[in-house]
Amino acid sequence: MLKKLTAIIFILASNYIFVPAVLAQKFSDGIGAMTTFFDFTSNGKERIIHDQIILKRGNRTLFLTHDNGAGLGYESFHLELTVDKKFESVVSEEKKTRNHWELIFYKKKGEVLSIIHIPEDQVKYLSNPDNSMSFYSIDLTDVPIVIFNRTSSIDIKHLRKE
Repeated sequence: MLKKLTAIIFILASNYIFVPAVLAQKFSDGIGAMTTFFDFTSNGKERIIHDQIILKRGNRTLFLTHDNGAGLGYESFHLELTVDKKFESVVSEEKKTRNHWELIFYKKKGEVLSIIHIPEDQVKYLSNPDNSMSFYSIDLTDVPIVIFNRTSSIDIKHLRKE
C-alpha cells in the first residue's frame, strides 16, 4: 500500500516538475526548426544575432498570363534570422549580381567554402517599428544544405545597382 501511495505521489509531483519545461518550449522548436550557431557578418562587420534557425517551409510562385494565372507550390529549407540591424547593402558593378543577396560561407579558419548568390525575391525582410530588430527569411532552394556541416561563419550582404 505504501509503495502504491509513493508511486502516485511521484507521478503527481513529476507533472508539476516536468510540465513547465515543455510549456517553455520555443514556438520554432515546436514546428520542427533546428537552431544553428553560426557567426554572422555583413560586408565584414559583425552582427548581433538574436535568433537563427533552419526550417522547412512551403513556398508559392504565381504565373500570370494575359487572361488567367496558375500557381506552383513547393517546399524548401529557409535560414531565418533575427538581427540587431539590417544587413549591408552595397553597389555591385557586375550586372549578373545586381539585386541579389551574396552569402559567403567560411570554414573555422576563415577559409572561403563557397560564395552563393540568391535572387532578391528569395529573401524576405521585416523589422519592428523602431528598427531595433530585423527579421530575415532566406530561401535556400539553390544552396546545398551539406555546406552548413562545414560552415563556421557566414557573411551576408545585399548587392544592388546604383
